[in-house]
Amino acid sequence: MLKSIPETPRSEFDLAVFQAVVPQDHYLRKVMACINFEAFRPRLIGSYDADFGRPAIDPVRMLKILFLRFHYRLSDRQVMERTVTDMAFRWFLSLGVHAEIPNHTNGTHFRQRLGAESFQQVFQDLITQAREHGLVRDRLRLKDATHLFADVAKVGPLPLVAQGRERLLQAAEPLFAEWAGQTSRPRQHNTHPTATQFTFKAESCAACPLREQCFPNPARKTGRTVVKNDYQAEYDKVQAKAKTTEYEQTRRVHPKIERKLNELARHHRCRRACFRGKPKVLVQALLTALVVNIKRIVNLLARSAPWPMPTVAVRAQEAGS
Repeated sequence: MLKSIPETPRSEFDLAVFQAVVPQDHYLRKVMACINFEAFRPRLIGSYDADFGRPAIDPVRMLKILFLRFHYRLSDRQVMERTVTDMAFRWFLSLGVHAEIPNHTNGTHFRQRLGAESFQQVFQDLITQAREHGLVRDRLRLKDATHLFADVAKVGPLPLVAQGRERLLQAAEPLFAEWAGQTSRPRQHNTHPTATQFTFKAESCAACPLREQCFPNPARKTGRTVVKNDYQAEYDKVQAKAKTTEYEQTRRVHPKIERKLNELARHHRCRRACFRGKPKVLVQALLTALVVNIKRIVNLLARSAPWPMPTVAVRAQEAGS
């Protein structure tokens, strides 16, 4: 049910504690000054039924709980345990000193209720806020990728790719027999593996019609060893693109994107999947990207605004009021 659970307003004692304990330049205060969480409410309430079910925890507060979870790299249980004693968390969530803390299972139910599509819309709403602040120019879009492994995965992606490539070459080998003078069965990958080494016997090379083209010295008596990079075609395309003027301009912006990808993977645990199933992993990636983009917005706005910035009231109104 969309109707929120009645909440006890924060008392003067609560406000005095928060004023004394939570520094004015605390990161969460900066987040509240820069990000309008109430703007996400229309997206969130669409996942709730207005008439059926138990009264729900304020969806904006649940989104803040997930923000704390992914920003501080905590579990659902750890977020609630820390909220018990961390006054900054309580201030950020608009919870009084003696207010009851939500159960850690509410985070799971909230993610399931919204799903990947709604979280993607919330992420787009955040980009809209960044655009309103003049932080997004929409001049260039770059796409990149990084591996995201499941905790149960024991086999790396490169060996799997190498195995699939080897089977593909074996299946296609009869098709290439008429295109080349000789084919080589002895082959092995290099150490990494990124290339394949082919070894041809001397008697095979002696009768090869392409010998004059293949050997720098056709009079040699031994066979030849050929090393072919598995990704040579891709390398050739990238090298040709790297010589263009357009790509040179793109490279000037690319390091900023690479730093954000590094922050996602290495500093916010987006290298490993903490949920099971692609939809849940997508939600993990969207929430992690939400956290990193909020951090970027706060940092950019902090350059042009002295701290402390005035905070905004974000307490949810009761349904029907």
